Amino acid sequence: MTEPTIPSPPERKPTRRFRKRTFKRLPPPALAVKPLWEAASEEDKKRAHRQGTTILQLWLGKVTKQQAMAELELPSLRLWQLSQQALSGMLAGLLKQPRTRVKGGAMPTLPEDDPRILRKKIAALEKELATVNRINEVLRMLPGNREKVVSRTEETKAKRPTSKRTQKHSSPRVAATADRQLAAPAPPQVG
Repeated sequence: MTEPTIPSPPERKPTRRFRKRTFKRLPPPALAVKPLWEAASEEDKKRAHRQGTTILQLWLGKVTKQQAMAELELPSLRLWQLSQQALSGMLAGLLKQPRTRVKGGAMPTLPEDDPRILRKKIAALEKELATVNRINEVLRMLPGNREKVVSRTEETKAKRPTSKRTQKHSSPRVAATADRQLAAPAPPQVG
């Protein structure tokens, strides 16, 4: 008996599971490119330059995708993402730059103009001021300074007028003695 032969299915070409990506809509443009470049370190600038030249070579067909991935030591997805960012940055750079500030604005170019650094500096100065004020209070409470503080408060109370009208001295003798400072009372002697 012969066994019936089962015909093998025809070989099918692999089909795409998803549609091929087309560029109907461009990625959102990057804002504030120049301050971002100026704020970057030299190492970051060199790395970005190397990645940019490799991506341009890939676009021009000078290197293959595999060679670009090997040169940049990146996976395929990350290389594609960098390519999209490069395209977005290039398109943003080719646009006519607006004169007004865009929402979100540019990053400060100088570190001393950065609001975060200024807030930290203000907080440190306020803390230092509070410490100095506490030290001054302690120094005022020391025994040698306590009498001076008490006499100063008495002087300020004596100099303040009791009413809104200024008091006139009745005689020149009273006027001459009114400006003299009174000595602080001597502490009682225990003994």
